[in-house]
Amino acid sequence: MCSLSLDHTAPEMPRPFFIVGAPRTGTTLLRRVLVAHPAIAIPPESFFIAEYLEAEHVPLERRLALWLKDPELLEWGEPFATDDFTDCPDMAAIVRRTHELFAERRGAEIWGQKTPRLVRSWERLATLYPDAVFIHPTRDPRAVVSSLQRSPAHQLNPLMGARRWRDDTAMGLAMEEHLGERVFRYDYEALARDPEGIARRVCDHLDLPFDPVMLAKPTEKLELKASEERAGHHTETARPIHAESVERWRDDLSDEERAVVAHVTHEVARRAGYELPDVAPPSAGTRFRMTARHGWTSVRKALRDVSTTPEILELARRHAALGSLRRMIGEAFASGRSRRPIG
Repeated sequence: MCSLSLDHTAPEMPRPFFIVGAPRTGTTLLRRVLVAHPAIAIPPESFFIAEYLEAEHVPLERRLALWLKDPELLEWGEPFATDDFTDCPDMAAIVRRTHELFAERRGAEIWGQKTPRLVRSWERLATLYPDAVFIHPTRDPRAVVSSLQRSPAHQLNPLMGARRWRDDTAMGLAMEEHLGERVFRYDYEALARDPEGIARRVCDHLDLPFDPVMLAKPTEKLELKASEERAGHHTETARPIHAESVERWRDDLSDEERAVVAHVTHEVARRAGYELPDVAPPSAGTRFRMTARHGWTSVRKALRDVSTTPEILELARRHAALGSLRRMIGEAFASGRSRRPIG
């Protein structure tokens, strides 16, 4: 049953957790490792959670009705009914109860949520779930940009990918500064080179014993959404953990692209422990070319989504009902837009 209080800080209660940060930092790989643990359940990526939590102007009854038929929630593969939430006093409790049911039906004790973009909502999540802890993976921005270019779901060029890494990582570092020991950060490079060492440290953060099954062959418990399966950008999670991709960016990025990434990210990168050269800003021509290319890519992606996502109209209705349609359209066409001058 849903608790009428959001204060679940009693030591006997399992601590839920959120895995957040920049994209392409190995968050799905970490999810694969964690869901293999018999005590942990993590549903597919669910950024829509933030929309529901933020829509405080929408009556709770209306939000619950939308929640129960939400296409993205249905991708969790679990049936939920109004009766499951009769004693939930607010949307935060509904979100919590949904995760609890997901975990209970898999015989797990602890629920987690792995959605990198939720780093943008860390303050709200930290307040609404005071018992929750956070995991913040980071990765060399050059490797992230290289991956974002190749990812069918992102297709961000170096300028936009670098801005995305910079902004999301800066939010993650601010989260660490404010939440202290509630946040555990590790490098993707460390996980790739020492899987057991990082897995043990993550388990310590969650107050769980390490289980060797976490590092066995890829588990069938990693449930991906249909959209993730269509995008095909999580294929590496089916392989044993390896360090082959750690230095791949050296072959993938040109000198010009490396310079763009270094200029955009070097300040935040150094705070995160990555040493990048402090280089001159890219030329106006380079910025114009990459910005124009991003605009064209965004249009093509939007057209692709409309034609290949059967639930696109239902998602648009949800955005409209929750008051987030304008913001979602803006993000679709301006992903990675700089919030400050690039120099």
